[in-house]
Amino acid sequence: MFFQLISALNISLVIPLYNEVKRIPLLQAGLERFCAQTTFPFEIVLVNDGSSDETVAHLATMQQDIDDSKITWQIIDLPTNQGKGAALAAGVKAATRSFVLTLDADMAAEPTELLLWQATDQTVGEDSKQIVIGSRQHPDSNVQAKFSRRFAGGVFNQLVRLMTGLAIRDTQCGFKLYPQAAAAEFFGDLEDEGWAHDIEILLRAKAAGYAIKVMPVRWKHVDDEKISLLKDGFAMLKSIFKLGRRYRNRMSVLQFPL
Repeated sequence: MFFQLISALNISLVIPLYNEVKRIPLLQAGLERFCAQTTFPFEIVLVNDGSSDETVAHLATMQQDIDDSKITWQIIDLPTNQGKGAALAAGVKAATRSFVLTLDADMAAEPTELLLWQATDQTVGEDSKQIVIGSRQHPDSNVQAKFSRRFAGGVFNQLVRLMTGLAIRDTQCGFKLYPQAAAAEFFGDLEDEGWAHDIEILLRAKAAGYAIKVMPVRWKHVDDEKISLLKDGFAMLKSIFKLGRRYRNRMSVLQFPL
């Protein structure tokens, strides 16, 4: 039912980008595979988050290369780097379709995952008060990543659970699906516009009474990470602590599956 609604009402793919010239080929290949496997029209919203390289020029070339009448394009060029959360918020605000899928430019999880969700669980998203998130910790997920990265991610998510009360094992997977109204609500007036925005989104969703459905993903680590555990870790933990304290004052218990 839900994916029939997506087909009828259309979906916006919102993708933030920051200095992504090296990853544009991955992005293009992932979008082309999605085009080849879909029959319904959809929108692609690309948000350049103040890149200092030639990302915008490459996006324009990619748009010309992917010549498919099913696609409506938007390229948003933010004048300065504002953070991943802010870039996503700008994309969500511009999105025109009834559903919003956020995902990363490196195509670590490709939009074709949406079609796998359709094939494996027809109940995904049937409730209008529901968002659906990919989880690399789901037992049915296929994750290709170095042990060190998986270990660090596990430790990070344990800290998130302790500091916020979110009983969810993967908050940071960028592959998330929202009804458009929910996306507009949750991304509006973000307190954290950087890497911790995912946690704030989940906290806001729970506070608003939304159900969170967790689904498996095929996820492949891509080198050239933009986040450093040593450099950015303390700032992220500080943001998470603030968010946890703020939302714990609103809700006594937050429960999520997986």
